[in-house]
Amino acid sequence: MTKIEIADIKIGNRYRNDYGDIKGLAKSIQEIGLLQPICITPGNMLISGERRIKAHAHLGLDSIEATVIPLGDIAAALAAGNAVVFKPSERCPRLGRAIASLFNALPEGTVTLLEGGAAEARALVAAEGSTGKANGNAIDGVTVTGVTVHLVTAELDNGPIVIQRTVQVMGDDTPDTLTARILVEEHRAYAEAVGTVLDGGWRVEGRRFVRSGNAASA
Repeated sequence: MTKIEIADIKIGNRYRNDYGDIKGLAKSIQEIGLLQPICITPGNMLISGERRIKAHAHLGLDSIEATVIPLGDIAAALAAGNAVVFKPSERCPRLGRAIASLFNALPEGTVTLLEGGAAEARALVAAEGSTGKANGNAIDGVTVTGVTVHLVTAELDNGPIVIQRTVQVMGDDTPDTLTARILVEEHRAYAEAVGTVLDGGWRVEGRRFVRSGNAASA
């Protein structure tokens, strides 16, 4: 949750023309406060809450409470071949369900909506345990590991490969030092893969991800 200057909010083309009783909403906000914050993207583009903004302006208020919804992060994670657990603010349950429903056409489990507050989020992390770390046994005798970014398919890590990067395993590596180097390369690979997908000019041939003009997969 954050507070944002109303002047900094970007409002695009909206389909709604009738904003209803703005004065009544403003009176409610003045008496009991804002019950549900507006929702914006990390770039301050409005997702929902234009009536609440107008009510705040009617009251002469310059700022408003907002929940930042990282839609771009969700898209980037999916493009990189990850499943996503999406936990919106507990104060925006309906919007959270609406956003999650946008991904209903994807295979089950690709995007999971987690409703509730901080306790539910902590419980999920505790249940899942630690992930994304190199296993101590896995580095014994191994000289190279790496990062692979896939397109999303119903089967985990089985989609066409967009990008692969290698990471050398050093003789004195521990699981923590190796994990740290893998993460650096992983972040670079994710950014490059997302840029490649968003730029277009690619196709899938069988199980291969092919950039235009290339005979081989990326």
